[in-house]
Amino acid sequence: MIEKGKQQVSELLDKDNSGHGTDYINRVLELSLKFAEKENASKDIVYLIVLPHDDVSIDI
Repeated sequence: MIEKGKQQVSELLDKDNSGHGTDYINRVLELSLKFAEKENASKDIVYLIVLPHDDVSIDI
């Protein structure tokens, strides 16, 4: 499910040059996963929140 969401976001944002493309999502995801680890939160939930957080609709 997470891989499917990552693939969809990548396809949608790969050519984005507004600053909110794939690189941005990956930076937010990396930081969010660090917080999740520190707080013992579910990394799966973090993925599902971060991937579409910027008005990106994914079908998982």
